[in-house]
Amino acid sequence: MLARLTLLILLCVPMISFAQDAPRASASETPDRAQEFLAKMEEKNANVETLNAKFFQIRRNVMFDETFESSGEFWYKKPDLFRCDYDDPSPAKFYLVDNTGYFYTPENEHVEKLQLPKGDDAPIHGMLVGFGVSVDLINEVFEVSLSDEQPKRKNMLALTFDSKDMERSLQFSRITIIFDEKALEPVRLVMIDQSEDIIEIDIKKIKPNAQIDASRFEPKFPPNTTITEP
Repeated sequence: MLARLTLLILLCVPMISFAQDAPRASASETPDRAQEFLAKMEEKNANVETLNAKFFQIRRNVMFDETFESSGEFWYKKPDLFRCDYDDPSPAKFYLVDNTGYFYTPENEHVEKLQLPKGDDAPIHGMLVGFGVSVDLINEVFEVSLSDEQPKRKNMLALTFDSKDMERSLQFSRITIIFDEKALEPVRLVMIDQSEDIIEIDIKKIKPNAQIDASRFEPKFPPNTTITEP
């Protein structure tokens, strides 16, 4: 469930190709550049209370050599309201409300409910890392560095987030995020989970401080829906 959630999610900007050329920069050349960029992201998003965006996602199952594509839309409201709707190839919804996750599959009339830790042990959603989560909080959960390979496309920067706490990184061992340096926005996430599956998420049509009705985050399901918990 958590893996599919990652959404996150989330993207249909042109796919950014990684260099076969030499990288533009390395962590050893600019040791503080990753932290400086994260600080800019945090400052830019300090007054952002809500987010809305669409996404295109590819998941590659390493064990069975299978690839799955999906697309959808997500909504976020500080501090702890999140919803992601998958519309293709099969509809599904994920809600995160007060650290409780609900993954709803209409075709199965089923909800998987998951209680996540709160407080200091609360996890960080990989997608939200790309939208200016507190630098101090990011550094608690991830080791952050400039990616060894950088995009060839101008004004793009790739950062790698290696998990220091798998529970708090939602079982993702590594997240690489490609940012538009000028817009200070994520355009692509590449996430590797504990089973070594690779999830690529391209984000589009980002709307900060979007008007989102409160009902959007209400996890309501049809009366015949079965709800299970681990």
